[in-house]
Amino acid sequence: MRERFKRLGARADLPEIRFYDLRHTYTTASLMAGISPKVVSQPAGHADVTFTTKIYQHVLPGMDEDAAARAASYMLGRHGHPATAPHT
Repeated sequence: MRERFKRLGARADLPEIRFYDLRHTYTTASLMAGISPKVVSQPAGHADVTFTTKIYQHVLPGMDEDAAARAASYMLGRHGHPATAPHT
């Protein structure tokens, strides 16, 4: 699998990265997109969310401000249905 990944990347003229780096990229991008660490930890293969938050804490600064702003907006009635509210 790794060799095929390497060949496909070279054929597409992409910078060389390790196959393993895809998991890190997925996790980082998901957290930056505002997806809950709890949700991200499982497909990343982490035993629990504590590991995810410890390893990726560099991605999490600012997320607490965003979460507080979204919670305040919800409580003040400036929101859509929670299931359809956009996650910025």
